[in-house]
Amino acid sequence: MEYLLIVAFAIGLLLFLLSWLRVIIAGFAHHFLTGIVAILPVVNILVLPSVWHQVYAWVMAGFIGFLLAVATWFAGADKQVYQYAHQAGFELPAQQVTHPVAASEVATNQATVEVKIPSTTHTVNTPQTANDDPNQPAQPLPTGKELPKTALFTMAYKAVDTQQLGEYQGQYIRLTQKDRQQYEGKLLDTEAGALRIERRMNGGLVEHKVSFADIVSSEVMTRE
Repeated sequence: MEYLLIVAFAIGLLLFLLSWLRVIIAGFAHHFLTGIVAILPVVNILVLPSVWHQVYAWVMAGFIGFLLAVATWFAGADKQVYQYAHQAGFELPAQQVTHPVAASEVATNQATVEVKIPSTTHTVNTPQTANDDPNQPAQPLPTGKELPKTALFTMAYKAVDTQQLGEYQGQYIRLTQKDRQQYEGKLLDTEAGALRIERRMNGGLVEHKVSFADIVSSEVMTRE
């Protein structure tokens, strides 16, 4: 049976190759470009209409040979081909052989490794949380940590005599001129008949000179 398979495979392959060669010859006889296309697999189908009247018998024989070669190959001829090729010294691509593996073999080959991990206990000191019981009154704050109920001091302007402004150098003052325009800033220095204050304008500090003759009232910021 094995010899019949290899013989049938050889006959089918020979018929296919001869039909292909006949199509190539007919293609070159028709036109050089047609012959080039006839050499290419699959693409050579395009030249069949041009030379069909010459090669239709060979094409049918090649198709039958192709089916015969494929059928015998899957029927077991492939093993004979690999065997004869190996004996002749030809190395063909290795066959992919799939062997079913029983579930019992898989279970036997599995190894169970027990890894002992030492247990460690981490103690995390958490801060004391607030009392969640709404019925229990809150604990009073420790002595010395109670918040004041009123502000410790306030800042306010205090009216002073204009001639005494020299005593408040470096403090913030507020001046009112005869034209009712007010100036607020730090008193830098007093000069003969005038004083210099530092004002904050447009994000910067600007020095301004005010004459005593133009001052109607003056105030100094003090803490009360």
